[in-house]
Amino acid sequence: MPSNFDTMQAGVFEQAKTLFGYAAAWVSVDGSASWAGNVLFKNPNESYRPGGTFQYDPYRYEMEYKAGDFPGLLERVESRGNPETVTVDGKEYHVRDITADFDGKTYRATLQPVADL
Repeated sequence: MPSNFDTMQAGVFEQAKTLFGYAAAWVSVDGSASWAGNVLFKNPNESYRPGGTFQYDPYRYEMEYKAGDFPGLLERVESRGNPETVTVDGKEYHVRDITADFDGKTYRATLQPVADL
């Protein structure tokens, strides 16, 4: 049984995806896996970083999702086989890499617009 914190954390993430999320979908290159739902999405812009610095990276599109969403995507990206593609808000992106954030229950995928290739 999850702790009260884990239950609250999952609820807050779901609420954030509902309020601020973007529609996303993924079908694996071989067609054997798929997922659709909302993700948190960051496209390049100036953002505040702790310490008062601003960082701008025009190539750092990111989507954030929780463990259990996109089952199999992490493993496929880590295997460095064919590039996996996700659709976020109607636009296609190649998944460059995926890292686990914080307590490992949240994943952050770095994306590259397909049109940029």
